[in-house]
Amino acid sequence: MLIIDADERMKTDPETIERILSDSLIDAVGLRIINPCHQGNICFDSTRIFRNNRGYRYEGIVHEQLVGPKHITLSDIEILHVGYDKGEEAKGRRSNPIRYCIDEIASSLRSSQ
Repeated sequence: MLIIDADERMKTDPETIERILSDSLIDAVGLRIINPCHQGNICFDSTRIFRNNRGYRYEGIVHEQLVGPKHITLSDIEILHVGYDKGEEAKGRRSNPIRYCIDEIASSLRSSQ
């Protein structure tokens, strides 16, 4: 499975992914996410490739995390995220995560009681 957003562009070729996944011990692959902004690039690693039908799931509302894979390898594959480079359209999206964070905190507090 490859998880990629509509406003992201993968910077690799299919052969690289096939080569990494040819190792049957690897459950998932971490990729470098690059967010260009006016102050320079903001980069982080994210698990975006993983094997199907293994019971993995995502947890969280904002910046969900993949739960389940035991053997994750970090690759040199990069994804360019262009979503924050769209001026007014992006401004509306940037304010929305606050509401989701509040909901996630409230949900966590309810489930811990």
